[in-house]
Amino acid sequence: MEIVDAARGHLRLELNGRTTTVYGEFFAVGDIDYYIERASIARWDDGASMSLPDQELIIRELPGVATRSGLRLLIE
Repeated sequence: MEIVDAARGHLRLELNGRTTTVYGEFFAVGDIDYYIERASIARWDDGASMSLPDQELIIRELPGVATRSGLRLLIE
């Protein structure tokens, strides 16, 4: 998994050749750079529903991927 785009209100992720956009808020101050809404981790960008194992993988792995990219995030 990798972060392919980071904007004020979303992160776009690539996983196994597919992309998904997860929504949240970017913060310019404090200990967290992004607050990600767990409920937004549900669909691929092509409109297909995401499987539960893919959702769980993203929730589990995204914080580490973000840290390696220099971002600190919280998923709730």
